[in-house]
Amino acid sequence: MRASCRLGPFIRVAFLVAACAVMAPAPSDAAPSVRAELGTDLPVDAWLGVLIEGPARVRLTSSIGLVPGPYLFAMRKIGEQVVPDFAGGLARVAEASLSNSAVWRIHLGWRPFASRGFIFHIGWSAISMRAGANASFFMAGVYEQELDPEIRETSDKVQAVAIAELQMLDLGLGWEWQLKGPLYLRLLLGWSFAQIVDVHANIDWQPGTDVDPDQAAKVEVLVDDYLSESLRSSGHPPRVVFALGWRFPAP
Repeated sequence: MRASCRLGPFIRVAFLVAACAVMAPAPSDAAPSVRAELGTDLPVDAWLGVLIEGPARVRLTSSIGLVPGPYLFAMRKIGEQVVPDFAGGLARVAEASLSNSAVWRIHLGWRPFASRGFIFHIGWSAISMRAGANASFFMAGVYEQELDPEIRETSDKVQAVAIAELQMLDLGLGWEWQLKGPLYLRLLLGWSFAQIVDVHANIDWQPGTDVDPDQAAKVEVLVDDYLSESLRSSGHPPRVVFALGWRFPAP
């Protein structure tokens, strides 16, 4: 029941896309072209991209994006529904890291029908994240029963940096509408699936801090494992993609 509630809005949007597609004007079957695009991949990022459509309407798209502030709130709410205990330390770490992140994508797509706007794509996304904060900020998400009490007491006196990279396989299908002249709008629905998760936590125990080096190393491993598992658990979000594009004249 809980899963169906989460998918409800996504399914409603899918029906809306299907209805709009039936009534939408078909795009012109233009020659191979280069296009500039401004878009958003909800709930992850806003991006700028380039699309090249070649013979047989095969497409190659590449984009670079950043995570706007309002998206962080939406992602936190999604995380709270997907990942157990996300509202604790992991939520703060996620917000801090995503506010210092970059998203790169490359997709291969196809518009199979010359007289219709239906499209689909498959591709790869890479999200690079970095967060630096007090060590207790990160350790709030680690299971306390595995930590030495002395580590917890001193964690608020030391700094830590977590660097993470999440790579995902993207699938999507949708419709493209010709607006006016070279201007067009595209809407896609899809899903992303985490494939590679790489997390490195560096606990910086300052000189003079009375901390056992073995315990410090243990904290680094625990933070790595906890963040890696959490990213894998939450790294399969649905995608709603809006793109506004401009087709440059063929040479």
